[in-house]
Amino acid sequence: MRFLQNAVLAALKRVQLFLDDNAAVLAAIVDLTAARKRLDAVVASFTNHAYDQDASNRGAKGETAKQRQLRVKLRGQQMEPIALIARKNLRTTPEFAALQTPNGPAFIASARGMADAATIHKDTFTASGFSQSSESRVHWACSPGTARLRRNAGVRAEHETT
Repeated sequence: MRFLQNAVLAALKRVQLFLDDNAAVLAAIVDLTAARKRLDAVVASFTNHAYDQDASNRGAKGETAKQRQLRVKLRGQQMEPIALIARKNLRTTPEFAALQTPNGPAFIASARGMADAATIHKDTFTASGFSQSSESRVHWACSPGTARLRRNAGVRAEHETT
């Protein structure tokens, strides 16, 4: 919750405490039953919202960290070996620029383009020790449905063991 929302929730809880502490005096003057029910509902709603917001923020931070870790793994284990083999063996080919490790915000699109360019020179990569399964892992990691697939434990375990 933001500072202002926290301040409002704290104030509402203080009102609840005030009403609890002074119930006998206030009951003699005014009927607070309906107002108290409404106050309790608002406090419960704010509390639930705070919990949901905090859980969502923590989940988002965790997912962001996971995505960063997957990008680092894709770059280090798949893309850098492709770029190294291309620098050694494919400098004169038209696809050489596409076979370099990408930089910038369009990382997954660049990785997909790199994998497609590497497919053209499959024999060179195989001869240099880059396996067919490594190439398929690059394509899998760059596929549009990968994030959805990674959430499925069976698919994740299948691809992590290859």
